[in-house]
Amino acid sequence: MFARTLECEARVGKNDELANRITKEVLPILRNQPGFADMIALSDYVHPKHLVYLSFWKSKEAAQQYHRERYEQIVNMIRPLITGPPTVENVTVEIWTSH
Repeated sequence: MFARTLECEARVGKNDELANRITKEVLPILRNQPGFADMIALSDYVHPKHLVYLSFWKSKEAAQQYHRERYEQIVNMIRPLITGPPTVENVTVEIWTSH
């Protein structure tokens, strides 16, 4: 299992619109990607504009294929709702208790 983290900050007053766009537009794209397993969205209790999205992939190769083929499209979809470019990190999932 492999994971990608995407961290960003929502523009003032755009948290709900960003969550809606992720749910209705981004998630369907992710679900159609080969090797996509799941996604979790996190917000910071103290700084609610700070958001972290975790996407889980069946393999590193599947995550890399998504990055090459669709990542820029996703960023362009959320760009008007966030400040600055998102930060992305790739990690190996060591323990997975779900599913």
